[in-house]
Amino acid sequence: MKKIILILSLIVSSLFISKNCIAQMISFCESVKEDGQMVNPSSTYAMTKNGGIMSMLVTLDHKVGSEKIVYKVFRVSDKGDQTLDQTINDNVTPDWMWFYHELIIRSPGNYIVYVYPEGSTKVLASGLVHLIPAK
Repeated sequence: MKKIILILSLIVSSLFISKNCIAQMISFCESVKEDGQMVNPSSTYAMTKNGGIMSMLVTLDHKVGSEKIVYKVFRVSDKGDQTLDQTINDNVTPDWMWFYHELIIRSPGNYIVYVYPEGSTKVLASGLVHLIPAK
């Protein structure tokens, strides 16, 4: 039942976000090639006791229009509550339509990432990733 509530909460959150942003999406993968191609994309990753490292690829249908962006990473509880886990600042070129950054997560769980132009509350993109303990 908790998983159903979580999934429904994430769907509602995603619908709300998509109505209120220019957004496209954040995809998760092991790495990103120079031409923007993802290596082993997935929305679920196994992680060791020391944490997990992955790349976040942001793809837009327009130029980013900013020189600085902010990634806000939230841990999502079983009830769907979002708690800020970390904030990552990055430099970009205003005419880029895609860019990526490494993400380090320290504990298993569900996470949602939002990307904003620095100083703005307008979401450029968002994405969900699930990290499970490695067996």
